[in-house]
Parts: sequence; structure tokens; C-alpha cells
Amino acid sequence: MPKQTFYKLPQEKQERILAAAKREFTQVRYSDASINQIVREAGIPRGSFYQYFEDKKDIFLCFLTEYKKEMIGGFARSVREHAGDFLSALDDFVGDLITEMYRTPGQGIRVIVSEPWVSEYIWADMLDPGSPDKEVCRAKKDGCAAVDWSRLDLSDDREIFVFIHILGAVLRDSLCEICRRSELPQQEAKQLIHERLDSLRRHYEKRVQQ
Repeated sequence: MPKQTFYKLPQEKQERILAAAKREFTQVRYSDASINQIVREAGIPRGSFYQYFEDKKDIFLCFLTEYKKEMIGGFARSVREHAGDFLSALDDFVGDLITEMYRTPGQGIRVIVSEPWVSEYIWADMLDPGSPDKEVCRAKKDGCAAVDWSRLDLSDDREIFVFIHILGAVLRDSLCEICRRSELPQQEAKQLIHERLDSLRRHYEKRVQQ
């Protein structure tokens, strides 16, 4: 993660550097991303970059942390719009992600999740209640507080924890599959996600519905 010198920068400069990183990492794959391009976009000397970050991976992980907070915040809004219905909110939210993936082929979230280690990092941290990042943790708690857990057949926090990790594995693998199958039409990609979430709904809501 960034060095302390980065956090001592004015907020505007921090945001400018991270915005430059976001542009680069959503335009090309991580392996092709260029520190030179980031510093050029941010308007800082290359030498200054190494005063703020160890290397390319360091700023990439910093960017991902910000990206995760955006995603979690967006999902929390979706949960509230669906009156606490977790799976319906997730279905819509992931559908919007897929729309974005197809709006900018070869860019955006498709670039980010196309590399398995990146996808694993995103979902593992987003779903881990013990995440070391306090801001990510706060965003997740806000999202969980909006969920009406009584809709699901989960008896305690342990079962919720297991359910969320199963869900995370399904989403991670599904999005990676969609990224690999570049020829897959958008509607079929959404249907793939919908069917898998619907299968979880039938399992976890079946006794609630009785």
C-alpha cells in the first residue's frame, strides 16, 4: 500500500494520482500497464512516484481498494432500492456491471477481472469480514446493515459468513468465465449470472417460502 508520504500529500493531488492510475489500469491489462503513463497523466515526476509507492503493484492495489469501495457502495444502494432483498439486489447490481463490461469492450471492469489473481483479490477482500482496510470494512458493514436477512434461511452469523463466501465464489468464477468467453452475447452473460443466483435463491429461501 502507499507510503506515508503519499498520505501527506494534499487531497487533490492524491485524487489526481489515483485517477491517473484508474485510467491506466482500466485501459490495459495489469501486465501492460505503464508507470510512465501514470506519472504523465498525473503530472508528477517519475522520481516522485517512488516516494509514494514501492512499485506498480503497490499503486495497483491502492487503486483496487478505492475501486472496491465504489463497488460495495453501489451494491449497498442496490440493496436499499430492493428493500433489503440481498439476492435481487445482487442480480441487478451484477447485471449493471455486465452492461458496463460490454459498453467498453477490452476496457473497464473486463480488464480488471480478466486476470484470475486480480479477481481473487477483489472478491476475497470484499467478502472477508476481517478485511484489514478500515474503509472497505465500513462500506461492507453499511451494506450488510441494509440487508433483510430474515428473507434467507440463515440461522446465525456463521451461516451468513459461509453463504457469502459461496456467493463470492460463484460470482468470481462466473465473471471470469464471461471475461474469457469474449464472444458471449451480453444477454446470455446476464442470464448465466441470473441462473446461478436463482439456484442459490431456491436453496436459501426455500424454507422461508413454505
